[in-house]
Amino acid sequence: MLGRLVTFGIVCLWSVAANAQAIDVSLTNDDGKPVGGAVVMFTPSVAGDQQAEHGGSFAINQKNVAFDPFITLVPVNSTVTFKNEDSVLHHVFSFSKAKRFDLELFGAAEPQDVVFDAPGVVSVGCNIHDGMIAYIFVAEAPYATQTNDEGQTVLENLPEGEGVLTIWHPLMRGKGSMIQQEVTVAPGMSPVVASAEFRRGATSSGRY
Repeated sequence: MLGRLVTFGIVCLWSVAANAQAIDVSLTNDDGKPVGGAVVMFTPSVAGDQQAEHGGSFAINQKNVAFDPFITLVPVNSTVTFKNEDSVLHHVFSFSKAKRFDLELFGAAEPQDVVFDAPGVVSVGCNIHDGMIAYIFVAEAPYATQTNDEGQTVLENLPEGEGVLTIWHPLMRGKGSMIQQEVTVAPGMSPVVASAEFRRGATSSGRY
């Protein structure tokens, strides 16, 4: 049940090759503007041989007293490097259940690494600058990606069959900041078009 905040539709926008196993997804806010940075995942109803990717190296920069990117999608056991590109010190931390950490004051020559070894959403802040916030989505699902600035993305190399499509964004209104729909992956399937209400007007960059 998606409720009144969300409209979810299968719309024939363009053709998909007959042998493709992919889902084209686009996301807009309730004003019809594209929303970038949203995490899009597909979870098959029947587990197959495909295993979730584990590990990887990623970076979140602190620049102009803001985190960049605002939302980072990483697989479990990934290392995220926090790089300070400002002339002021930052104190980066998180109290999230999926990962708690505390990086005390550090500057441009002192990048800090954190390993994210459990799935879940990690909200990140700065103990010096209250307006700084970012989110790390640690994914265990084997099929996950993010929307671009046009609010679009493609989940590729999917197994045919039934499953659940999940779209998550920290500013999305509703339970868990996500919307879900059962879909059936099949050759030639039409794109999925989703629209939802967002707090404080999420934009194509994913920020508010």
